[in-house]
Amino acid sequence: MVANSPFGLQANSQQGKAKTMQIEVTNGKYHFLANMLALAHWVLMSIHREPGRAVYRSAKLLHKVFSCGNPEGERELAAYLDPTQLPLLTMGMKGGERWQGWIEDYDEHCFWKELTSRLAEEHLEREYGMEALRALGLQEHFTRLIELADKYAEEFEKNELRNLYVKGFSEDEIDPS
Repeated sequence: MVANSPFGLQANSQQGKAKTMQIEVTNGKYHFLANMLALAHWVLMSIHREPGRAVYRSAKLLHKVFSCGNPEGERELAAYLDPTQLPLLTMGMKGGERWQGWIEDYDEHCFWKELTSRLAEEHLEREYGMEALRALGLQEHFTRLIELADKYAEEFEKNELRNLYVKGFSEDEIDPS
């Protein structure tokens, strides 16, 4: 049985066999698809210290898609690179420089978001104490948490990490010069 869609997709299925799909796309859309898969693979890799089954399955699919493209040498790129080397894969693809910039922007955003959220949570625990914090209503808890996170974000936008100190470290231990 063959099913067609208005999007250029064609699916085949036969009794007892895996369903296959054929997609016709322009070169530009192929590059976009390959880069989107590379980004998805990067996200999957970024949460695992040791590549597991999902990472290798993702890499296998990514390499299959890369090997379909002949323009700009994606086939050669897919054949020679380790699937866990995503920055090299995305940089080698047409438009990869742009994706690499988006990855860096994403990392930067996540760093500051995580830092302000954790500092706000710690601040809230010190301000109320754990018992009072548990008794606090959910709405009030999150309202105060967001206020604190916003204050930390403003401080970091203005001064970056210059005013951040870790208790227990002296200036000499951090910067002995």
